[in-house]
Amino acid sequence: MSLQGTLDTFALPDVLRLLASTAKTGRLHVEGDRASGEVWLDAGHVVAAEADTSGPGAPLVETTFELLRCADGSFSFDTDMTTSEAGAPAEVVPLLEESEKLLAEWREIETVVPSMDAWVRMAPELSQPKVWVNADQWRLLVTVGGGRQVRGLADALDLRELPVCRAVKELVEAGLAAVDTDGEVHEPVAPVAAESKARPARRARVAAVPSPDAMDELAALAEASKVDAPELARQLSQLGPEAARAVAAAAQATTPEEREAALASLEGESEGHGINRGLLLKFLSSVRS
Repeated sequence: MSLQGTLDTFALPDVLRLLASTAKTGRLHVEGDRASGEVWLDAGHVVAAEADTSGPGAPLVETTFELLRCADGSFSFDTDMTTSEAGAPAEVVPLLEESEKLLAEWREIETVVPSMDAWVRMAPELSQPKVWVNADQWRLLVTVGGGRQVRGLADALDLRELPVCRAVKELVEAGLAAVDTDGEVHEPVAPVAAESKARPARRARVAAVPSPDAMDELAALAEASKVDAPELARQLSQLGPEAARAVAAAAQATTPEEREAALASLEGESEGHGINRGLLLKFLSSVRS
């Protein structure tokens, strides 16, 4: 053991700079209050890193950022240890600069999305007549549906903590969603206040959002359309997975008969849910054109 200490007396960036300046090779193990992981160095360059909070496949800069979030904890460095997962060598100073930029961004995100347990809901009203959303925002909106915890969104869309919290913050800043920060676990609610008195069975249907695969198709189709995307997203969020797939199939239909057959399954789903068939048909027509 050539180097060890605590993060409150020797900050992680300083440890990494020291190892880089002395061209060390080995494994830096970090056991922190928010994450634990390893940073592997070869001749003072970072060749691999992993953190239990970043998940597999996370970029090197994001993994380093996860470890930098630790305010308390300990570290130890074992010399001459190597890893079979080594990638292209990265210089420590630029890597730290990028990671610290993410850390600064994260502090801003936390003011809007305080934790993965925060509850996200679609905004009941838009602050402006029209709002354009991209494919990723569309997918996130429909997955939010009647309301979900941030952690549930991350699981449904296979996103890590930083990307999903960043995406939720963007929705909130666009006026498309709101985050409840009172620390309570909320039951799913309909996006529009007038619909909040729905029967229990209907509330269960609102919570059953379409599958990510089905919404991937709708997101790509909606991106090219000229309809009121947020309103259509709100309405589609009230449908179940089968109905979402029916809309996607209708959008790809080549004849009016095929489209009507695909939409037939919507009749029962849309009853009482306020689905605007005219808006839906306009969306489908814009896709076909």
